[in-house]
Amino acid sequence: MTTPEDIALQAARSLLEEIQRGGCVDSKHQWLVLLLMVLGKEDVGRCLMGDLTAHSVQYLRDLMAFFGVRFKIQPQKAEESSAGEVIVSCVGVGFSNVNKSMA
Repeated sequence: MTTPEDIALQAARSLLEEIQRGGCVDSKHQWLVLLLMVLGKEDVGRCLMGDLTAHSVQYLRDLMAFFGVRFKIQPQKAEESSAGEVIVSCVGVGFSNVNKSMA
């Protein structure tokens, strides 16, 4: 049986692992930020992320296939970052809700 102390210890370790990865987005929500960057206005969007997960890399491929958007991935400068941080940037497609304009 799992005690509350064990759950707290696991949660604290998971939090510290995410902090160690660096970046502005935790690894579980990288896909959401990438999607919002693609759907954003027709301007360059940038975000500092920690190590890209395998799921995020495949998601980048899917976004390129579906929207035709290519991402530029640059490593963060060594003196400013922890290991593995990258700057991900793209030009949004300018998606807008057509139902909103009709109302």
